[in-house]
Amino acid sequence: MGTGESALDENFYAATRYEAPAEGFNLTHLYFVGTVGNLEHVDIEASVILGNDVTATERTIGHGKLHVEKEEETDRGYMGVPRMLKFDNPVYINPADTFYVVLKYPAGYKSSALMATKDGNIEPNRYMAHLKSLGGWVDIENLYDNAYSYGAFGYFMTCVEHEKGEPWIKLLNEQKEGVLEANASLPINFQINAKSAYFAKNNKATLVVKSNDPENATVNYHIYLDRNAAPAIEVPEGIVAANQGESTNVELNVSEPEDEAFSVSFEDSKAYTTVASYNEADGVTFENGVFSVPAGKQPGYT
Repeated sequence: MGTGESALDENFYAATRYEAPAEGFNLTHLYFVGTVGNLEHVDIEASVILGNDVTATERTIGHGKLHVEKEEETDRGYMGVPRMLKFDNPVYINPADTFYVVLKYPAGYKSSALMATKDGNIEPNRYMAHLKSLGGWVDIENLYDNAYSYGAFGYFMTCVEHEKGEPWIKLLNEQKEGVLEANASLPINFQINAKSAYFAKNNKATLVVKSNDPENATVNYHIYLDRNAAPAIEVPEGIVAANQGESTNVELNVSEPEDEAFSVSFEDSKAYTTVASYNEADGVTFENGVFSVPAGKQPGYT
């Protein structure tokens, strides 16, 4: 499955929807089978989107990237390679929450994600593909049902938990029920693990207290967690080409959502790139491959 010969300038996106088990799931890696064909020095990226809407990129809760130097061609062509992608950070999924894992394949090759027939009926929108020629995201099961009679189809994609995780808030009290005498109290103890929070802001949990009080039998205490937001990186989509013997300028930017001071470094293992300009007027400095950006400013690289 891929963009086809007519859209080689487009990235192909393949998505699978999952539901976390009753004990929750700590997503650390993604096992999948895919190909980059004859492309070299390219990346395959993965994003985790919370919920049932694959288009809701504002609910992205995880990211990972796998660099592919080169894929060996077989006597039957490029048939796909089993790969293991590690996410930047483990993504703890709360019990019974649904989520999509979206793979972004590099532009330039006609076929990317390998598929297989599946037993039984497939839930609507379980396996999705993004094809501009069809208007965006499409359910590939519906797509193939309308064209073929091979049965159910899906991607070779499996979520992997290499180590256990914990939710961002956990009740530690062993005693969760009993009798409180008049004027007595019971301490409530929580464990906070900010790394497991889905979002930078407005993470919400609710402590529910039930009693025999006839006027307030149930009382809800809402608990919120806000984290420092990570810098946002803006780069061009698709392939950036440079003609032989010529240079191409590529503009990129990094912004800090909370206007705090930050630093950015970049690496180029092939030494193909140089820094042409950056926002020196706003006090941005560049030394030993590291940009230092003052509070409230943006580096504005070229």
